[in-house]
Amino acid sequence: MTTTYIESQGIELQIGDGGDPSEIFSLVPQVITIDGPDGSASEIDVTTLDSSAREFAMGLKDSGAISFEAIYDPDNPTHQQLRTDWNARTLRNFQLVFTNNPATTWSFSAYVQTFATAASVDDVVRLNAALRISGDVTVN
Repeated sequence: MTTTYIESQGIELQIGDGGDPSEIFSLVPQVITIDGPDGSASEIDVTTLDSSAREFAMGLKDSGAISFEAIYDPDNPTHQQLRTDWNARTLRNFQLVFTNNPATTWSFSAYVQTFATAASVDDVVRLNAALRISGDVTVN
């Protein structure tokens, strides 16, 4: 049996320009790693006095966050936009575009929740950011 897979190399994190009705998405450049989304759901205790053990139902799902690391370029307009959105608490549309053919795309709205840089000896300055998803992640 052949194993199927999607290559990581070439996956794109894209940021929307907020255009209406046709939004244009641009690559978030120099991304090294992407983690998430790391969604979960709350649990609702539905245990009653006649239950023999705890019983639960799933509550609303929380789509979580996507975190990523990039080589930081303070002169790059997209990196500048992420910082501006973080400062302004702007809800923006994003896409995660996979490398399969045809490409699977995850679309979501998110806030830039974390925007941090890191520098160390014998390395480049890195951007560590988290996008807090608001609402559902849609798959196309």
